[in-house]
Amino acid sequence: MLRRFCPNLPIVAGRRTAPMDRRQHERYTLETPVNFSWNDPGDVRQRRKGFLSNISGGGILVSTHGPPPNGACIHFTVCLRPLYGGARLVIRAVGQVLRVESASETKGPTEFAASIKTFTLHENHKELIGRLNSRKTRE
Repeated sequence: MLRRFCPNLPIVAGRRTAPMDRRQHERYTLETPVNFSWNDPGDVRQRRKGFLSNISGGGILVSTHGPPPNGACIHFTVCLRPLYGGARLVIRAVGQVLRVESASETKGPTEFAASIKTFTLHENHKELIGRLNSRKTRE
């Protein structure tokens, strides 16, 4: 029905968003576990788990009970389920926390958004594709 009134609305992750959405990368909805870590101010490595809500070439959205602080440099690993009996794809990445959204009054999980600076793709822990940088390569 919305398409009839607003045919030019872009689709992101299966749903339509307003034209003012300026994201450069298409988002994909995934509900899969994610492991992430960061160094706290005392340089102690903090490790947490959460659920990946969505991912794009530029970032992730994670739901967790122990989010990293805003601005933290994080390392994260996502294991995707095998498709059609194939190998399991593992994404290992480094990013930076862009925002942390407070938990609701029901004390549910907190969401945080992070950029993806670099990532590697692995097939069952063997490097599948060399290190890739999310930034544009020189032409």
